[in-house]
Amino acid sequence: MSSTTENARWHDGDPLEEAERLIAEGRAGEAAEFLRLRIAEGRGALLARLAYASALDAAGDKTGALAVARETAMLHPGIAAAALGLGKALLTAEQLPTAIAEFQRALRLDPELDEARLLLGCAWQAAGEADKALKAFAALRPETPGLAGKIAQAEAMRARPRSDAGYVRHLFDQFSADYDARMLSQLSYRAPQILRALADLTMPGRDGLAMLDLGCGTGAVIEELARRCKGQVVGLDIEAAPLKLHPERFASAHRVVASGGTLPFPDASFDLVFSQMLFLWVPDPAALVREVARVLQPGCELVAAAEPDFGGRIEYPEASRLGPRMSASLRALGADPEIARKLPEVFSHAGFHVDMGVHPSLFQPDELSAAWEEERKFLASVEDRAVEKCPAATFLFMPYFWFLARKQQ
Repeated sequence: MSSTTENARWHDGDPLEEAERLIAEGRAGEAAEFLRLRIAEGRGALLARLAYASALDAAGDKTGALAVARETAMLHPGIAAAALGLGKALLTAEQLPTAIAEFQRALRLDPELDEARLLLGCAWQAAGEADKALKAFAALRPETPGLAGKIAQAEAMRARPRSDAGYVRHLFDQFSADYDARMLSQLSYRAPQILRALADLTMPGRDGLAMLDLGCGTGAVIEELARRCKGQVVGLDIEAAPLKLHPERFASAHRVVASGGTLPFPDASFDLVFSQMLFLWVPDPAALVREVARVLQPGCELVAAAEPDFGGRIEYPEASRLGPRMSASLRALGADPEIARKLPEVFSHAGFHVDMGVHPSLFQPDELSAAWEEERKFLASVEDRAVEKCPAATFLFMPYFWFLARKQQ
């Protein structure tokens, strides 16, 4: 049968059934192109757009599927199926916080949408939140396909220590997809620029250095490290997914997947160890610092470029205060929101001499609304409920500290 004849048959039949048939036959790319043409001709309603996103995903084009799902959700903001479709695409892309938010939105629009509830539980489970996963699963009918296995997995996860390596890997996966955006906007923190200033203290005129970017995530500063040291640079993270988001950043660096609790390097391997927003999430900072001391050359430095202290946060007016809830939510995720004040003692006990300072931490008026909205979204994801509307803060001081810890000779 010619392609013209087959196209005519497509147009005569149900396009969604034809797309499903093609996907089942392993021809997802053809299904996606067929649906794209129908939509371009103005014959693509909501279901066709959702099928188009599914076909792109089946064809391996996760970026395209997510873009179509986002557009569909924007065109149909009050339709639960559109929110569900976007949630699916976000879950496939491993963007767990926003996937969770979309599944929650779908359920607010249609509380009887069991598929959204099942996928919400799966997303919470992927994020390491066993209790929240089980809460979602408990609202489903026992005969729901695959439910028993999901419940068993969540129960097994709940029985493990909350700070185990698997949980921490899921935790980092939650935030890696939009890590750079958070660092550059919500935190008003300029990692490469601050690194340049700290580099003037740690390596003036020194070339051929061996450096470790510890907890490098998406590699926000790896290029700057490589440019400055003119030596060996290693980017280490507990999970491979963040390392793959921007591979071009690691062109001059080695990528290593490992836990900081047992660094896979010989003693005295590095002249500089760099981290940012890492100790906030570390279950045992003292153990990590001991490992850093082991792999550092005598007389060399650990630079912890940015660590928060939510206990020093100031916001006004009172009705806008999200700080206490942010701290509680971070603790629920296994983080320490007051880690900065504790690090000098941790470094000193490991034999480091410590210098420290605080970054400019006062949010400017044009940054307040966006920062406050980001925090509302974060809280809605962690607390598994909508955050009530209240006025945005008119004053916000959120301190982030830097530390330069030098290993004794």
